Amino acid sequence: MTSGRKFRLHSGKIGAAITVQIKPECDHNQITGILADGTLKINLNAPAESSALNDILISYLGEILGINKKHLDILGGEKGSEKLVSILGLNSETVQDRILSQLQ
Repeated sequence: MTSGRKFRLHSGKIGAAITVQIKPECDHNQITGILADGTLKINLNAPAESSALNDILISYLGEILGINKKHLDILGGEKGSEKLVSILGLNSETVQDRILSQLQ
């Protein structure tokens, strides 16, 4: 067995993950704050029991971050108010800058 590599390695995708706490049944979609643990508080204009709630969250985050919603995925909390969302194609610094610009 040789010590040299017999395959090519490629860099992985750039990405980040955020935690969000959703408040449904609001007048409009809006990031309302950041909790002490870094969780984003987001108001959404969607019924609490709506199956479309997650789709509205993904669309809203795509607009804020300036990326296609296909680059966003809910990794955890699909049925709850607290969710973990993965973001592909942006590094954590860019995600933070774009989210903070919405709070000003």
